[in-house]
Amino acid sequence: MSDLPKDITPGNAITLRSISASLALIVTTLSIGVACIFALSATLTQSRISSLAIEGVSLSIWKLDAVRQQWVTIRDQQRQQSNALGNAEIRRAETSGQKTAAESQYDVTRDELVSLLEQFNFRARPFDPDLSAAISGQSPAEQMGRIEAADETPRTHSELVPYLTKLRDIYSKFVSALAERTFKRAADAAVVNQISNLKFALEGSKASLDALFGTIKSNIDETSRSKIESALYELQPTAGWFSRLHNKLITAQPDVLTLCLVILMGLLGSALQITHAFFVENRIDKPGSYFLRICVGAITALVIFIVAKAGVPVIADASKFGGEAPINPYFVSFIAIISGLMSENAIASVQERGGEVLRGGFGSRAVAVG
Repeated sequence: MSDLPKDITPGNAITLRSISASLALIVTTLSIGVACIFALSATLTQSRISSLAIEGVSLSIWKLDAVRQQWVTIRDQQRQQSNALGNAEIRRAETSGQKTAAESQYDVTRDELVSLLEQFNFRARPFDPDLSAAISGQSPAEQMGRIEAADETPRTHSELVPYLTKLRDIYSKFVSALAERTFKRAADAAVVNQISNLKFALEGSKASLDALFGTIKSNIDETSRSKIESALYELQPTAGWFSRLHNKLITAQPDVLTLCLVILMGLLGSALQITHAFFVENRIDKPGSYFLRICVGAITALVIFIVAKAGVPVIADASKFGGEAPINPYFVSFIAIISGLMSENAIASVQERGGEVLRGGFGSRAVAVG
């Protein structure tokens, strides 16, 4: 023990090793468990989607995934258009109220201006009949223009000066109200035009979506369409990395996905066996031994699965794997975990059954030759 640091005793070294090994086992087991959850979830989703049929015709999961890519684009476009339409409707209510207020202010200032112009016309008639006749019946702007362009003498008459001062003040307010009304009308018309364009765009997106579903089946009914949309949501419900990873697993080849599930469950079984031996039996092995046992668990699970698929009863009911019948992911997971947990027993069982098969095969062959 002379190679240990002075502050670390043999007992402390064993404790540190135990803590490190326990942490490594816990992290490894949890990581494998999470991977098993991913694989099992993808297998179940793939089985559920593969069983989807429209009028007796099964849908390919890869065709559905190709449709999903276009469907997601159109759906995002529709969502953006719907959000924009909602915001435009809110702005439409605001601009409509502002336009109404501007119209009201314009009417008030215009009526006040028209009233003052009539009073000015009445007062100016004795002093300048021609100006009075010229402004009669004209628009407020035309009347103010002719009044300002008239000779200086009638406009500076002491009786007309107060009216002219008020006219200029009210006319200034009238011009501002007119400009505000014009601006609010234009803003409201722009929002109305935007709403019309967005509604037209939404109709176009809806037509594109109908055409996309038409590639699966022409004149598809609402029930079948709802089933397909539910499957599309399952293929990629969100835009996050987890959803993208799940989609890659779901669209994998069924046999590859099943074998991955078997191996992962075998790894999980071995990890549980090692963890149980470590924490319950206080057995600490070398890292290489742990690695070997985990690998043996994975290979054992794979071998048991292949043997069961071959129809040789070992620790599984071969009838549940035989032929082209769909595989139950739960049963596969159960067998794989058992194979990992009892890898030594499983190997012995396979060896025994293999010997029986080989002996039976050779015996039959000898009889045939004889």
